[in-house]
Amino acid sequence: MEITGKDLGQIEAAKSEIPAGTPINIAFLGNETHAQRIEAAARIRQWGFEPVPIISSRRLTSVQDRDELLAGLTSARDLPVSCSWAAIRRRRPVLTGIRST
Repeated sequence: MEITGKDLGQIEAAKSEIPAGTPINIAFLGNETHAQRIEAAARIRQWGFEPVPIISSRRLTSVQDRDELLAGLTSARDLPVSCSWAAIRRRRPVLTGIRST
């Protein structure tokens, strides 16, 4: 199952029919903010599902941008975040081997 930060209403409306613990991917769209992504992850967790934020390294503007997003995701309802990826087509990786739990 996958949603965007703007689709929370659809999950909320169907939450009684989705089994608890179901992983729900949160797409990383260019027209959404980190705040929307973080809120989506927090609400999905609150409803008893497993938020799986998808992080698009090519849309992150800097290491600081990455750090702020990861800090927000991990602090929002004590979400565990585990990811490992690298930026493609950049002179140096913005993201490599990050793991936070």
